[in-house]
Amino acid sequence: SEQLYRHELKNNLSIIRSMTNNKKIIKKIDEMLKFSIVLDENDIECLKDIPKGGLKGLIYYKIALAKSNNINLTIEISPKVTKKLRKITDKDLKQLCIILGIYIDNAMEASLKAKKRNVTLEIYEVNKKLVFVISNTYKDIISIEKMNYDGYTTKGNGHGRGLYYVNKLLSKSKNLYAEQIFLNKYFIQKLYVKKI
Repeated sequence: SEQLYRHELKNNLSIIRSMTNNKKIIKKIDEMLKFSIVLDENDIECLKDIPKGGLKGLIYYKIALAKSNNINLTIEISPKVTKKLRKITDKDLKQLCIILGIYIDNAMEASLKAKKRNVTLEIYEVNKKLVFVISNTYKDIISIEKMNYDGYTTKGNGHGRGLYYVNKLLSKSKNLYAEQIFLNKYFIQKLYVKKI
């Protein structure tokens, strides 16, 4: 789907952006992403425990996106995850970035309709598993079963492929799995990396 392709393209561009110091390339990517990323030290202080590379670039881009949409994005990363993040295989990391990109985009879009625009990303370790938790405010509860089907959307025509695509990736992966819950006015998605 074209919308999914755009999701993916922007996420991949943000990953490439984090891997270069070339000012011309960064400027060109910012033009393609349609806004200039202006973040200060406080905005990215939370990324210090993430190794340089794709994941860091993706989250960096999402921080900027949240800022430009007046979304209150809170990021909490346990310093204990740095070593584990370095050990994730390239294949798992690629899938992880795709899934996280879609989850965070969906969380931000849902929060835009809520009274308070809050999105939280937490990364920590529990029982030797890496856990990524994305929670967001929302306007209306929707069926978790329905939202995972192809084409299900609250956003109108041409949307609704993201979570279906995520579930296809998860069903093929031996090492990643996810769960979703509604809790205290927040929608929470947890993504687990089992073995590292």
